[in-house]
Amino acid sequence: MQHKKGTALIMASKSKENKTIVLPISEEEYEEFINKPCKAHEVIIKYLNQYPELFPSAMIEKGYTLKGKDRISKKMGIQLRRIKVGKALYRIRPSFMLSYMRGRTKEVEHALLLIRFGVPFWVIAMVFGRNAMYWYRLFISLGAVNVVGTTVYDKSKLTNDILADEFHIRIKGTKAYIATIIGGDCFLGVQACAQADEVSLRSAYGVFKSEVLKVVADYQPFSINTDGWKATQNALAYLFNQTIMVE
Repeated sequence: MQHKKGTALIMASKSKENKTIVLPISEEEYEEFINKPCKAHEVIIKYLNQYPELFPSAMIEKGYTLKGKDRISKKMGIQLRRIKVGKALYRIRPSFMLSYMRGRTKEVEHALLLIRFGVPFWVIAMVFGRNAMYWYRLFISLGAVNVVGTTVYDKSKLTNDILADEFHIRIKGTKAYIATIIGGDCFLGVQACAQADEVSLRSAYGVFKSEVLKVVADYQPFSINTDGWKATQNALAYLFNQTIMVE
């Protein structure tokens, strides 16, 4: 589960940008990164040159300064470095750590894989420790990240032609739907809803709209391809009223 690349996470549930930059720093390298300013600069500049999309755009123009460290986490026993870009402070988190210092990625990846296949949280707790609520909250938190913002690194490559459809599923035996947006060979929107009527789909596809507008403020797709379901077309036409609907 450790990221091959880091990501500047954008949280879907908050109105402001989450000022955390995640970089693929190994545990072996991290001690030097946190204790030696010269090593910290070396790592930051390395990834800034290699993956500029992971950092705030203002950093390219204004540069940055090291701005101390957070307190040592009581839960995990490590610190996070802080940098200042303009007037904004950002934390740098290594990708081997989960958000909010919930744990190490290598310690939870197998448990999360089993949860994906419906293993109950209390069973996960029996096998992997902690308690069922810990695993439930960790699983739920995976849906807090902006799908568009963490998938599309280069805003100029965000596609203007997308496909929308609903996948039929069952949640605890009850029929439900996954409103899905695909474009540029990527999943850009995935949101569950209880009904496939226009009102429900407008709300579900509206999550994609709110997320994509955080990446490109004036985003309006040129075309949306659907299977012809009127509720889908009406919902999307309401959200993107200048877009061509294709059946």
